[in-house]
Amino acid sequence: EACLEAQVTPSFYVRRNVVVNPRGAAVSLSTELTNTSDTRQPFLWFEHPAFPLTADMELSLSGTLLQVPKDRHSESMTLPSGGEAQWPRIPVVEGSVDVGRLPGTGVEKVFLASPTNPSATLAWPSLRRQITLRWDGELFPYLWIWIQNQAQRYPFLGRTACVALEPATSPTMGGLGVAVKHGFAQYLEPSATRATRIELLLGEY
Repeated sequence: EACLEAQVTPSFYVRRNVVVNPRGAAVSLSTELTNTSDTRQPFLWFEHPAFPLTADMELSLSGTLLQVPKDRHSESMTLPSGGEAQWPRIPVVEGSVDVGRLPGTGVEKVFLASPTNPSATLAWPSLRRQITLRWDGELFPYLWIWIQNQAQRYPFLGRTACVALEPATSPTMGGLGVAVKHGFAQYLEPSATRATRIELLLGEY
């Protein structure tokens, strides 16, 4: 077990406990965000667990709409920016692409509307192993998926292959100001604390 604490901004203090349960093959991350100011404060919250990307990796989600964001064009898909498609297939020029079958090429950033079940599973069939990520669907109604497969853009320069599953409070990429403008920011009252927990569960495929 480990505890991390920090005043991450002048207005917010974060405390996180990380607990590893080797018998249950699980990792639990409990986090508290406290507004230390004397005014109501907006915030964005993105978790960013990342995993090595391999050729046979598969991603599973439940009943979600997938959308390529209007402010981040895809390098590997040809779905028009801002378009939607039923998970897991995205229409491309010739047919469609199953996003659940990884890896893609280049960097792909998409967001998904609230999953029917706030969880996602990465599986490695050749290893007969899988990891399931569970999160608080009320706090994090969106899941960003970041695929980095040896893209040449800075700062990775073709040296990184990973996929990140990012529970998020907002579907916007433009920062806190954009989230506030479009009604996607969350708020904390003075001295209030918001607590949440994320779990990683290792199992057999």
